Amino acid sequence: MLKLTIALMIVVSMMLVACNRNTAPTIESTIIDHNYSLVRMEYRQLYQNRTALYNNMHWAPVDENGVSLFAFQGQDYYHPVMIGQRCQQALSDFNNTNDQRYLNYVRASIEALSQRATRLEDKILFPYEFDYPAGMTNITYIAPWYSGMAQGILLSLFSRMYYLTGETRYRELADSTFATLRDLDSPIPCVYISKGDTLGVADGYYWVDEYPHPTQRFVLNGSIIGSFGLYDYWWVFGNKKAARFFSKQMTTVRDNILLYRNPAGKSYYCLKFRFPDPLYHALHQILLNQCFIYTGDLYFQAVSQLLYTDFH
Repeated sequence: MLKLTIALMIVVSMMLVACNRNTAPTIESTIIDHNYSLVRMEYRQLYQNRTALYNNMHWAPVDENGVSLFAFQGQDYYHPVMIGQRCQQALSDFNNTNDQRYLNYVRASIEALSQRATRLEDKILFPYEFDYPAGMTNITYIAPWYSGMAQGILLSLFSRMYYLTGETRYRELADSTFATLRDLDSPIPCVYISKGDTLGVADGYYWVDEYPHPTQRFVLNGSIIGSFGLYDYWWVFGNKKAARFFSKQMTTVRDNILLYRNPAGKSYYCLKFRFPDPLYHALHQILLNQCFIYTGDLYFQAVSQLLYTDFH
């Protein structure tokens, strides 16, 4: 009888542990989310697409395969964000012209980035291979360092390449890149969940993080542009998880955008150092209008107009 009682107690304990595991909230489930239903636009309306040609893929410097390089402190480097944006623009040009030279440029660029990528389980990350002392701050990012903005831009690129070519390799790259933006506890973080910050940001917001670092800056343009990769991944593959993370990022922007406002002046580039910049002020307006296009939320459009009223 005693043995039976002990056995029953063990079974009950195991059931309680399993129940607690099932009911305990995950990090993802605690992220603030307004549950946006995303608006599916035409391909030409995706960010960076336009009818006019960019034709900037040959801007110097380039490597022996024509891949764009970044000149910095007397050396040339592969810059994931710059390459990703040039490639997005080349795909826009390809979509307008069907000129294979644009696709060839993108293929060579993706190959150069892939050769230098960091693999971590099911994830692929694209490093910056130079130390970067960020202007108007006291922070230097030490190579190799990684950026959620870069991961998001390249997620857009791989998704669009798959859409335009149907080649499996680009879906595999997109899947592995998306995994970095849904990993909330990675040793190489690309996203950040706000917690205990002192810059006016409440706990529980999901940020695609342009500059992961112990000193959190909350850079606005990088977070929004990086998150557009989530939208593109959803747009191409119909991935519901990507749609949910994009909704969380749009929630973050909606609830925190006024922290960047500088009434009667240029909006702030980031919340930590709060320096205004006319170029980024104009970019913030463009990005907020794109958020409106993707979500249908008129608030984004209204704040864009408010920023324009503050300074133009």
